Amino acid sequence: REIIREYLFEKSNNNENLLLSLACICVAIHFVKEFHLGNINTVLLFLLCLSLYSLLKSRNILAGVLFALVVLTKPFFLILLLPLIFRKKWKALASLAGTLILSFLIPALFFGFSKNMFLHKAWISTMFGHNEFYPGHQSIQCLLQYYISPNVPNELQYLIIAGGGLLFLVMHYFNRVFELRNNDSETVQDTGLIMEWFTLTAILPNLVKTDSEHFLLSLPLIIIIIFYLSVNRRFLPIAGFIILIFFYGGNSTDLLGMKLSDQLFNMGMIGISNLLIISFALTVFYRDIRKWPFSGIPDQAIK
Repeated sequence: REIIREYLFEKSNNNENLLLSLACICVAIHFVKEFHLGNINTVLLFLLCLSLYSLLKSRNILAGVLFALVVLTKPFFLILLLPLIFRKKWKALASLAGTLILSFLIPALFFGFSKNMFLHKAWISTMFGHNEFYPGHQSIQCLLQYYISPNVPNELQYLIIAGGGLLFLVMHYFNRVFELRNNDSETVQDTGLIMEWFTLTAILPNLVKTDSEHFLLSLPLIIIIIFYLSVNRRFLPIAGFIILIFFYGGNSTDLLGMKLSDQLFNMGMIGISNLLIISFALTVFYRDIRKWPFSGIPDQAIK
């Protein structure tokens, strides 16, 4: 709420709580699966938002520590190093590195250095094994195997992950061009960092093979879209967003029945919808949001 209010939609919105509640409804089914499995993606998303908010407030040491806690839990979030490096957040990177090194060494106090190394290697091996053998119907690789050819090699996954990095580079390029046109305004830089951070977070479940509840990581982008649509009330974008949300967060056996639910899941509808939601968010950001006066929502949008 604070990130949205302070950096993207600064004018107060009387329906703010309603809009946030609608966003939570959009990911409700993913939350249910998250809680059922006892997973902690919700906690990690909270830490990522806190880390980003700390960066925006120039609390770089705290931002690095919070990000390190996320990486220690799920290392594939290391892709978020890209905005830190390209935006020269050196204090945050130093804090991240220090926290990771300290956390790596602490178990050695109890198990010894050799056993500590063995445990870390086993952990890394387990993660790679999960990514290699888990079906992951919603990942880009599995979508290619389903819709193009089952013979698409598994090694393509590394190129897909690199593609996520390429997406960041393209975003960062356009952000920097816009920032330079605005004399490197700190506010403009902050909005660019927010979209880079949330886009990389949202696309991660598409880049690796993982459970569908990980797609709740798109919640920040969904909130941005809902806030945008609340002030740009045009029928086609709203209708398109509702359809996307149905396929993204409406796959429940209670709603659709077991057969249809499984069919949509195997077709990768959650993954496809997530990619389209990311595209939707980037489109409205580059077309409208970042061009609005940062003192608030444009008058024509309010009217």
